[in-house]
Amino acid sequence: MNSEIISRKWLLVSELYPHPTVQGEGPSIGRRCTFLRLGGCNLQCGINGGWKCDTPYTWDFRGVLGHRYDPRVELTRVTVHEVVSWLKGHVIRGVDLLVITGGEPLLQQAGLCELIRISCSEFPDLEFEIETNGTIRPRTLTELPSASRVSFNVSPKLSNSGNPRDQRINLEALRDFTRTRAIYKFVVSSPGDLDEIDDLISQVGIPRRRVYLMPEGTDSETVSRHLTALADLAIERGYNLTTRLHIILWGKERLR
Repeated sequence: MNSEIISRKWLLVSELYPHPTVQGEGPSIGRRCTFLRLGGCNLQCGINGGWKCDTPYTWDFRGVLGHRYDPRVELTRVTVHEVVSWLKGHVIRGVDLLVITGGEPLLQQAGLCELIRISCSEFPDLEFEIETNGTIRPRTLTELPSASRVSFNVSPKLSNSGNPRDQRINLEALRDFTRTRAIYKFVVSSPGDLDEIDDLISQVGIPRRRVYLMPEGTDSETVSRHLTALADLAIERGYNLTTRLHIILWGKERLR
């Protein structure tokens, strides 16, 4: 059996949320939903002094950020049909938005396509948001007949993440996303980050109305402090603003 067939049938899963929650970031902030968190990532936010990834348990199995997670504990290979069965329980409870996050979900694009194809047939009112770092071209996903029910929350990583530019920025991929239902969400640590954002969206051709600035922080005090410093700048430069609602509500608590 070839690897493409296998990858269509399985997903490497970090978390299947047991209860409905709300989307904490971006244009759907506050909307009732559930989350599928996939394992694996092609970036390492937090290296070289950058802000630290808040879901290192999905990928940091060598301890590059200080704590070594065990993939045998953190990741599970789950069939696409098992994920659909889990999702059915949420749809029965009135959830009509599935947020697919990670890690980096587009590393498992073939399995995602199969999940979305089956779910669109099973659940006619279900919508999908895929959160991605924007380094992988969404070719297969954009070819789905149900692509109109899929939107992307693209979060290109700035120099403040610590990742080298040639690893964190793929201009071709970012331009691909401009032809989809996508918004671009940037983690901002300081006002100086906005110049870097200005330059990147100019290179890619991203309209400012599709850009959301989000304060960096993994606790409510830090998020609030950065949000206050960011608000007027976002308004002045024509950007949208989002907080991190789940951090304000639940801190670092998992599965919320």
